[in-house]
Order: sequence, then structure tokens, then C-alpha cells
Amino acid sequence: MQNWKTSKAVRCSSLKVFGGNSASATTRIILGALISQDLSLKYNWFERNGKEVFSKLINVCKLILMVVRKNPICMDCTKKEVESHIKP
Repeated sequence: MQNWKTSKAVRCSSLKVFGGNSASATTRIILGALISQDLSLKYNWFERNGKEVFSKLINVCKLILMVVRKNPICMDCTKKEVESHIKP
């Protein structure tokens, strides 16, 4: 567990430099930094069209939320708001 917390902190600090001028832009930038285009085509927020379920990647979702909230513009973003920018 400690290893995950340490690596999560390192990832968060390296991803927060990407920034963005809104919650939507920041979320999209972080997603683009974490997930390749090919991989993103294999996932959907909900189980549709035989794709894998992105929302089940709980640690990735938590990391995205944490990094988005590191942006001073998005500090008060809710989980629901960030998820709405991930969903199609």
C-alpha cells in the first residue's frame, strides 16, 4: 500500500505540470498524457459496444481527479464534474 501512495504522489506531481484553463481542458490533457489513442479506443465509461469499462479503473480515476484538483483553477472540482469530462 505504501508503494502505491509513493508512486501515486510521484505521478501526480509529474502530471500536474500539464495544466489547463478549465476542468474540461485539464481532464482531457491528463487523459491524453496517461492513455494512448489506441488504448482509449478500447475503453468506454460504461460497458458498451464490447469495450472495457473505464470507470472500473478506480486508481486511474482517482489519479485523474487528484491531478485535476492540483490545478488552481480546478481546486473545487467535484468528482462528478471530472467524470462528466471523461464520459462521452
